[in-house]
Amino acid sequence: MRCWMGVDINGWHDYAVRDWGVEESEPIAPVEIDGGVFSVAVRREGREGEWIGGPQAALAPHGRGDDWGEIGKSGKRVNIRDVLDDWFGAGASSNAEDTSQPLVAAFDAVARNAERLMVVIPDHAGIGEAVQGRILRTLNTGRRPRSQLLWRSVALFHGAVGEGLIPRRQVGMTVRVLSHVGGGLEEQTMTLVAAKGFADHLAPERLGYGRLLAPEIGLDALLETSRAQVFAANPELSENRCEPSQLPVRRLLSSCDPAEVEILRRHNDTWMEVVAPKVEPETLLPDGLKGLEFGEVDLTVLTTPLMGDLAERLRCCLSKSVGNIHLLPTSAIARGALDSARIIESGKPHYVERLEPIALAVLRDSEPVFDHLIPPGSNVPANKEYVSPPMRGFRWGRHTERIEFYVAKGDVESNAEVRSWSVEGRNAPDVDMPVTLQLRQMPGQSWARLTVTADDSAVLSAPVELDWETLQIDKRAPSEILKELTVSRPVVPNRVVEPADRGFWDGEYVEPGLFAALEMGPDAIYDALKRQWRVGGAALPSRAISTDGELPRNLPPAWEEALISTREALAEDLLGPLRRDESPATNRELLALTWMFTLCPDDVQDVVLDAYQAAERGEDHPLLGFRGISTVLQQGAGRTVSSPERVKRLLGLIRGRAEWNSHTRGSLSFLLSRRANAPDALDFVVVRDLALRLNQHLHTLNAERSFETDFKYTIMSIVGLLRYREIEPFALVAGKSAEADAIYATLERTRKVMEPSISLIRQGDRKLQVVISILEMLAGDGGDPDILQVINDLG
Repeated sequence: MRCWMGVDINGWHDYAVRDWGVEESEPIAPVEIDGGVFSVAVRREGREGEWIGGPQAALAPHGRGDDWGEIGKSGKRVNIRDVLDDWFGAGASSNAEDTSQPLVAAFDAVARNAERLMVVIPDHAGIGEAVQGRILRTLNTGRRPRSQLLWRSVALFHGAVGEGLIPRRQVGMTVRVLSHVGGGLEEQTMTLVAAKGFADHLAPERLGYGRLLAPEIGLDALLETSRAQVFAANPELSENRCEPSQLPVRRLLSSCDPAEVEILRRHNDTWMEVVAPKVEPETLLPDGLKGLEFGEVDLTVLTTPLMGDLAERLRCCLSKSVGNIHLLPTSAIARGALDSARIIESGKPHYVERLEPIALAVLRDSEPVFDHLIPPGSNVPANKEYVSPPMRGFRWGRHTERIEFYVAKGDVESNAEVRSWSVEGRNAPDVDMPVTLQLRQMPGQSWARLTVTADDSAVLSAPVELDWETLQIDKRAPSEILKELTVSRPVVPNRVVEPADRGFWDGEYVEPGLFAALEMGPDAIYDALKRQWRVGGAALPSRAISTDGELPRNLPPAWEEALISTREALAEDLLGPLRRDESPATNRELLALTWMFTLCPDDVQDVVLDAYQAAERGEDHPLLGFRGISTVLQQGAGRTVSSPERVKRLLGLIRGRAEWNSHTRGSLSFLLSRRANAPDALDFVVVRDLALRLNQHLHTLNAERSFETDFKYTIMSIVGLLRYREIEPFALVAGKSAEADAIYATLERTRKVMEPSISLIRQGDRKLQVVISILEMLAGDGGDPDILQVINDLG
C-alpha cells in the first residue's frame, strides 16, 4: 500500500489526511493533520529562498512588521490565501510561479513522509489546463512526493460517501456539492453512475466545470465585514501603526470569545490591546439569497471553514434557495481526496469525466472539416489515460520543412478555441511522408498530449508534442477558419485519349484499312496506323488503335486475332536478330509496332528504351545503325511506354539528355499528355527540372518568334506537368512555386510577342487563346481543363 495523503490547501483552513503510520507505514484509521486557519508561509532568516509553512509559520515573528526588527520586515511572510488567488482566483496571475516556493512550503508542512499526494483544486471554469499544468510542475519537483490533482467537488462527494450520506449502490442518485470559498460558493452537481468496464462499480459522473456563485457571501467578503467590525471597535487599528490583527479571521474561523483581548506590537516597540467585538451571525450573513437558481437533486452537501454558529447560519441561508442541506466538516474534503486515492489504487475509477472535445481541421472529400480526436460527449474513467485512435491520412509534403495543423478545443459549433500548430522537421522529405497524430489525456491533469509522428526518423527523430501554452488562440470562429481553408483547387488538365474507330480497319476512312494492311507488310501497317481522322465533329481525331492501346469496340474477333498474330510476327522479326546481337534488316517493324501505342509488346518497349539509353551513353546497340533512328526511338518511346516503371525510366532518360531537340519535347509531350499513370511517375524534383528546361526553351522560341510544331510540343509538355496536380493539388501555382512564376513570366512575354503579329502566325488566334488559358491555370484561378485536347489539335 502506497503512503497516499489527501491534501486540501485552501488558505482558510488547511487539512491533510493519511491512513498509514509514520514509523511502519502500516494501515491505520485515518488521521487528520490540521494545517491551521488562514495559513501563512515565512521565509527563513539567513536562508535565502527557503520557506516554511504550517502552524509553525503562523507562530513565527517573520514578516510581522518593522517593529520586530530585521526578521519582521515585509516580504518574509505571505498568506497562502493570497498565493492561491494568484494561482486559482478570477484574476489568476500568469506570474503565479513567483509564489511557488511558499505554496510548496504549505504542502510540505502537512505532507511529511508521504509518497503520493491527492491534491484538491477548485472546480470552476478558471481552473483550466494551463493552471493545472503549473500546479503539477510546481509540486512535482525534486524528491517531493508525486502529486495528482482532484476536483474539490469530487473530493467532497467522496467525503459525503465517507459520512454515510450517499449509498454506494443507488444508481442515478444526483448530488449537489457546495464548497464555501473565498470567492463565494463552488457548486457542482454529479450523478452516481455505473462505470463502464468495471463490474458493479459506481462512480460520480462529472459533466464539466462547476459554478462559482454568490460572491457576496464568499469568505473574502465576510472577512472584509469582520475586519470593518473589529476596526470599528478598535479605531487605533485604522492608523496602521501596528502589526496586523488576527481577530477578523479568528472571529470567522475559530473560537473567539466576546471581549477577548489580542496583544499587538506597535511600530514604536510598545504594545497595544485590541478587543474582539461579539460575533453576531446576522450582521455577517443574510437571512437568505435572492436570484440564485438551483435544479432538483436528491442530496445537497455543504462544507465551510466558518465556526459553528456562522456555519449553521450559512446552511440556513442557503436552505431557503436549495432545500435541505447536510453540513460536513471542513476536513471532509481531504478525507474524500484520500478515499479517491484508495479507489484508484484498487484499479477502479474514482469518478467519470466528460472530456472537452478536441478536433483537428482535416480534408474530407476535398472539404475542410474539424474531425474529432475527442468526440463530444466522451465520458471516460478518470483513473486511466484516454488514448484516441491514431488519426492517419496526413502527409508531410515533399521538400517542405514544416506541417501545420489547426486544433480546436471545445464545441466547434459554438465556443471552441482554435490554435494553429506548426511542426518543424529536421529535414524536408524527398517524398510525401505519412504522419500520424494521436491524443492522450489524463482527466483533470493538465493539457491533453497531442503528438505527431513520422514514418521516417530522418524527418522527425522522435514524436513532437503540442505545447498548448505557447500557441496563440485564433480569435476567429471555427467556421471562419474552415472557410479560409476552403480554397478552390487549381484546374487539373484532362489527358488526351484519341479513340479507336472501325472505319480505319474496314477502309471507310482510308484505303487500305488496317485489316487489309495486315496482309501487306510493315510499311502498309505503319501507314494505316499513323493515320487519324476527326469523325463527325468529335473533339479529338480517331485512329485504328487508340492512344491507350485499345481496339474499336465492335471489331470482329477474327480481325483482332489477325492483329495479335501480326504483331507477334513483327516483334519476332525485330527481336530475333537483336538476340543474336545483329541489326534487323529494316526498322519498318519498329515503326509499325511503336504506332500501336501501348499495344506494342513489352519486350519491344524495353528494347526501345535500351537503345535510347545506349545512344545517350555513347554505347553500341544493334538498332543504332539506322538513319534517323534517334527520332524513331524518342517519339516511339513517348507513344508506347505504359507501365509505371517504364514511364519513370523514360522520364529519367529525357531528363538526362544533355541536349534536347523537338523530338525530345515531342516524346515528353506524348508521355505527359496521354499516359494515365504519368502523374504517378512525377515528383517535386522531376517537375522542377522539366519545368525549368521547358521554360528555357520557351524563351528561345519567343526570341525566334517560332510558334509552330516545337512550340506545340513545348506548351503541351508544360500543361502535361500540370497533371501532377492529381497528386499535389497545388503544384505549379504561381506565387507558391518558383518554377510556375518563371513559366508564367515567360508566357506573358509569349502573349506580348504574339499579339502584334497574330495574323502572321498559323492558327494564331487559337494559339493565343491557349497561352491565355495556360496563364490562368498557372495562376490557379481558371483555365480550360480540356486544354490538352486543344493543343493536340494545333498545327
